[in-house]
Amino acid sequence: QEIGGLTPASAARLVAVMGLSSTVGRLIIGRAAQTYSQLFLIQLSMIVSGSSVVALAILPPIEFILVLVAATFGFFAGSVVALIAPILVDLVGIQNLPLGFGLAGAIQSPGVFLCPPVIGWLRDYSGSYFLPFLLPGL
Repeated sequence: QEIGGLTPASAARLVAVMGLSSTVGRLIIGRAAQTYSQLFLIQLSMIVSGSSVVALAILPPIEFILVLVAATFGFFAGSVVALIAPILVDLVGIQNLPLGFGLAGAIQSPGVFLCPPVIGWLRDYSGSYFLPFLLPGL
């Protein structure tokens, strides 16, 4: 059964593309962080991954385009994960790293907890995936 114009097999391929590109992004951006500013790289990664989500709302659901967007999102969203620890070390020091991770998790948790039901409600209310993909990427 198609959901949003995708078959389950197509959706599974997109998830696999995101997972693979996330791994590659963590390795490449993690390596680049040894040369370039970690803060710049995480800002770039957040902007590109957010833009990828917005692109899903705007671009037509053609599988090739979806694969490109999924790969871009995975690459840059994965790199955010790789950059959090070294940035926290710079901000709070290695001795306070557990405290820094706890604080970062506490700050992120309301969004992680509340976004899925709000996005689901938006999808049900609007009958479209346009707003649910547009708003989180902004």
